Amino acid sequence: MYCRINHIKKGRESSTVTLTAVLAKSLLLLIIYPTFFLTSCRQSSDIIKIPDNSETIISINTRSSDNLRYADIFFFNDDKLGRLDSYQRISIEGNTKMLKASSRTGKKIIVIVANLYRDRFNWADIHSYSGLCKIYSELKAEDPAFPVMSGECRHIATPKGHCKIELRPLMSKIHIKRVQYDFKGTYYKGESLTDLKMYLTNVNSMCYILPDSTASPGSIINYGKLNEGDISSFTVPEILCKSIDNNKTAEDISLFCYPNISKQTTLSSPATRLVIEGKLKGRTVYYPIEINRIDEDSTGIMQGIRRNRNYILDIVLTKAGSDNPDISICGKEAVIKMTIKDWKNTNEQIISY
Repeated sequence: MYCRINHIKKGRESSTVTLTAVLAKSLLLLIIYPTFFLTSCRQSSDIIKIPDNSETIISINTRSSDNLRYADIFFFNDDKLGRLDSYQRISIEGNTKMLKASSRTGKKIIVIVANLYRDRFNWADIHSYSGLCKIYSELKAEDPAFPVMSGECRHIATPKGHCKIELRPLMSKIHIKRVQYDFKGTYYKGESLTDLKMYLTNVNSMCYILPDSTASPGSIINYGKLNEGDISSFTVPEILCKSIDNNKTAEDISLFCYPNISKQTTLSSPATRLVIEGKLKGRTVYYPIEINRIDEDSTGIMQGIRRNRNYILDIVLTKAGSDNPDISICGKEAVIKMTIKDWKNTNEQIISY
């Protein structure tokens, strides 16, 4: 083409120059923008689509909204692998009943863990739901004012979704409503205990954070007796042991512990006990009381202490107690009325023994 242009008459030289410039410009565009011309012909099926994100509003139900410091929120894919989809930590201030969290759309398992002492960067090794099931909390780091709580639900995440999760404490409360004395007909008639203290023995030191986890992964605190060394490292030692002044009435005392639902009491899995210790006419006596080692729901299985329960005991001491804090009283030394509630004060049940 260039040769043909050179043989055109001089009158047409201006046209030749113009055509040459247009061709040069077209070639330059092909060199600079080859991707546009090559990809503009692709079919739509070749375009990579980014998954849609969702924002889920989570309504939280707990016994009190002012006992939340922060919440770790996990979204796992609801399938066989249960891989982590997203994680967020939200600081909570004031009366909060709603949380917002993001994930990809689709079927999810949402888990909230509240007030766990782990730093947010310590969650980096959690890649699946099964991995989270292996995480536990330690009793020594618990604070009843801000107890470790958890809850979960299954949810189909959409661009704008909503779900409800109930947050339940890992701990249970052992509440001594009142201790009275009725030593009539005995050597101790008219007497009462002095130097009184109440504590829990045979307490599990750890608890898995998810409710379906029942086994304790740790050691036993106060095994068979009060061990000051066991509770010296506690954030709040009073959750396991409290002393009562001689001039005060022994009532409305609350202790806290992790679940202990072993079906059989053995040396390796002893029942958790409330021990009332004091002096009766100068003699140190003990009243070890096994907590809820009875058939709570008519199944024939000894229930023990379950998660998020409130065991309320009304106790009348009738005879001198034991010389050994590791031998449970048999019923002759005390009359005990126990009321069992959820920590949220529902599902009340009364048991006397």
